[in-house]
Amino acid sequence: MTRTLALAVVSIGWVALADEEVVDSRVDEAQQLRRSGRRADALTLLASVITDATKSKDALSRGRAEQKSGDVRLDDEDCAGAKKAYEAAAKTLKALKDPVPRAQVLNDLGLWAKRCATPEVQKKYFEQALGAYRDAKFLKGVRLIANNLGTAWFVGGDPKKALVYFAEAASAARELGDDESWLTVQVNVALMELLLAQKKTGKACTAFDAKEKEDVGYRRSLSAMKEAVEVQRRAAKVPLALCARMGQYADLCEPCLLIPLGAQ
Repeated sequence: MTRTLALAVVSIGWVALADEEVVDSRVDEAQQLRRSGRRADALTLLASVITDATKSKDALSRGRAEQKSGDVRLDDEDCAGAKKAYEAAAKTLKALKDPVPRAQVLNDLGLWAKRCATPEVQKKYFEQALGAYRDAKFLKGVRLIANNLGTAWFVGGDPKKALVYFAEAASAARELGDDESWLTVQVNVALMELLLAQKKTGKACTAFDAKEKEDVGYRRSLSAMKEAVEVQRRAAKVPLALCARMGQYADLCEPCLLIPLGAQ
């Protein structure tokens, strides 16, 4: 059975922007209709927002309504309709100087691909979203999408590629001062290094001999975990609680990382 990380692929909410109060009230109403199961009514209301925003040449409001239409269609398992709506939103929002709203839609396309397309398509959209967030220097987006890409590559069986993105997510979380998110991603960095060390030796980490315990990758794994342990202790929490963040790999945490660090 394939083992998975505790970390899930996540979405990012829209940032609050000015001059959209009237449209937002209708988008919010459509969201309420969606949550209550009245999805057809939600789509009708969103269509009216799109019509009005098109007439007024309000690209942001139109793009937001198109994006939310994609959400509703995805709820109905209408993969083709959702993709069409998301792609329309991405095209509309490309006209804006601010790349963040379009990046959010590209992330939604990545989430769409998780359900409706292939892992390669998913990663393509996440890469595009990450590039836009990097350009905008929007660290919250970088943290979330780099995490999504790390998860996607790990699920696809490539911990080496996953490590690159988890490390970027950890760096963004640290710069944001978001210790909780940083801990989760930092533990994943440690786990990727550990799995790569196991792959290199062909052994479980519990069977490493003295020489293998000096492997550069394994030492990097311990170093990453040591940083996480220090942050955990500053928060007056026990290091062992970090192991739960490894999901189904938690059984490797204590014997291969915490005990060697004297942090069990």
